[in-house]
Amino acid sequence: RIITVDFETFFNTETGYSLGNPDLSTEAYITDPQFEILGLAVKEGDTTQYIQTDEEIATLVAGWQKDPRLKMVLRT
Repeated sequence: RIITVDFETFFNTETGYSLGNPDLSTEAYITDPQFEILGLAVKEGDTTQYIQTDEEIATLVAGWQKDPRLKMVLRT
């Protein structure tokens, strides 16, 4: 089972709060108080869905955590 996800998150290049900033690690980015998930695109097979509420995202991720066939891989 392969699922492709793309999290859309808040960033501000003027202040350097961006994953494009080489001085800001991924860990520092997601643990910063400014971190905010704005939406999520999910593709499984030929189906793509867009999710925008925290509740929908939490429900979806909770379901993934229960699926033994699913491996989570992070690429930044």
